[in-house]
Amino acid sequence: MFYLVIAASLALVYGARNAITGLVLSVLTYAAVNAVLVRHAIRTGLSVSLFSRILPGRSGAAVATLIFFATDIYCAVFEGPVIAVALIFG
Repeated sequence: MFYLVIAASLALVYGARNAITGLVLSVLTYAAVNAVLVRHAIRTGLSVSLFSRILPGRSGAAVATLIFFATDIYCAVFEGPVIAVALIFG
């Protein structure tokens, strides 16, 4: 939901065409990066934790866990209020 709020704000500031262009480029970039990672995961059978251990060692698995933790905090802090406002005023 927060992603939609950012997109709407960008559309107001920079125009809808520029915001949509940015969103499309963002989706394409994420798709390209994830396509490479998914192919590697399918080929090797590695999970995120195991893949993280290969790159920087055991500390890599901890970094992956911290990234997941930060993502959960992000969702709780930013997306929760957006959904609450949508329910109240929607």
